[in-house]
Parts: sequence; C-alpha cells; structure tokens
Amino acid sequence: MKNQLDLTPNIVSIDIETSGLDKNKARIIQIGGVKYTNKWKKLSEFNHYILPKEPWEMEPDAEAVHGISKEFILENGVPLEDIYDEWLEFLGDCDIITYNGNAFDIPFLYVEFQRAGLDPKIIEHRLIDVYKIEKEVNANTLTAAYTRYTGKEAIDAHDANADSKMTIRVLYEQMNRFNVEEILKPEDMKMDFPEAILSLNEDGKIILTGGKHKDELIFEVCKKDPSYIKWLFANVLCQTSKDKVMKEYNSLK
Repeated sequence: MKNQLDLTPNIVSIDIETSGLDKNKARIIQIGGVKYTNKWKKLSEFNHYILPKEPWEMEPDAEAVHGISKEFILENGVPLEDIYDEWLEFLGDCDIITYNGNAFDIPFLYVEFQRAGLDPKIIEHRLIDVYKIEKEVNANTLTAAYTRYTGKEAIDAHDANADSKMTIRVLYEQMNRFNVEEILKPEDMKMDFPEAILSLNEDGKIILTGGKHKDELIFEVCKKDPSYIKWLFANVLCQTSKDKVMKEYNSLK
C-alpha cells in the first residue's frame, strides 16, 4: 500500500476517557495509545489510568459510558507527573492519530496537563484526525466505522487503549480504500492552538475567534483591554498558547 500522507516512520494513535464532557470542569481519567510503524507493524502501547488532582467527581453519565468509577481511579490511577517522561518518549517525533481528537481529546489533554504544570507537546506534531476522513466517506462513530471496515464487533469500546487501537485500524482501512490525501489537506493536520478561541489570520497573526473581541488581533487587545487578556491567561489558555501570545506581543510592541 502506498504511504499516503507521507506518514512518519512510526505513528501513534491516542485516546482518552474523562469524568465528563466539559474540559474546564471534567478530568482525564485514562490515556491510551498504541505505536505502529508506517508499515502497520505494532511496536508498543501506552495505557495509564490518571489520578487527577482533587477536587473532582465522576459524572454518572460519563461512568455509564466507560464504566470507570472514581473509586477505581483512586485505587489504580497515577499522577500525570509520574508518566510524563514516558509520554514524551512514546510520542517521539511521530504523526499523531486520533478520532475526533482535534475537537475533543487534544484540547482536553492540554487543559489537564496544564493543571499539572506540564506541556503535552502535541501540537508540535502533525495531527491526523481519522474522523475528518470518515465524515467525508461515511460520517459515523468510531465503533461503527471499525465494525463496517473489519466486520468485527468493537470490543471494549470507550476504553482509551482499545479505542486508540480501533482508530489506527480504521486509518489503515481508509488508506486502503480511499485517496485520503485528497480528503485531508495540510491545514487539517496541524493545530496552531488547542483553544478554539485563538487562531491565525491570513497574515499569520493571532486573532480571537470568539468573545467580545471576536476577529480582533490579540496584539491590539493586549494594548486596549489588558484585563481581558489577564482573564484569558488565568482561565482559558494553556502555557503553550500563552508563550505564543507573548512572543508575538513582544515582537510587535
């Protein structure tokens, strides 16, 4: 099979489970991943239950989906700090594969790592969101896509490690069946900021995409409304985004 997308020699698929859906309130309680060569040979796995810093609660709706209780996490979870070096080694310089990760998993990971004073180092990589392909060719959930392509039941769905394995299998099947290079454009495989409120304009300058300063250059907002920027820094932006904002501000002032 042609190496569509010019995948890196090794690729990793990642997935998370959370205590709820609101990344500003809910917490990551499992990170799963699997590493393959771009010839589809499995190399290693990454699978940890995460012990969030208190206070936090497991929302009943979330537990009903993934079956993980707070009591289980308190007994089996580990702090992010304890697995950070392993995480960075696992990512290496690989392309990162997710299923709807650009909208859910990656922003969640940035918020959770920031709480621990860490940088997940994700947006430095090329990001391949399999869901973007699936929306174009079939538009369906991960479990339905996996079953359709493989004819197998999605065992252990909503377990982060199992979901990461299904994701990479779906990408393999997609690349066998479709010209994914015509579906995924280069801009689809990069993330300038994990927060939706920031983006780059055509000139490569940082703009706000929402709030009372929507579509304004953040450099200008820094000058005229510093209290708003202070609020963003305290409540919304991860350290990576803060560094980018300050780098641009200092270069333009």
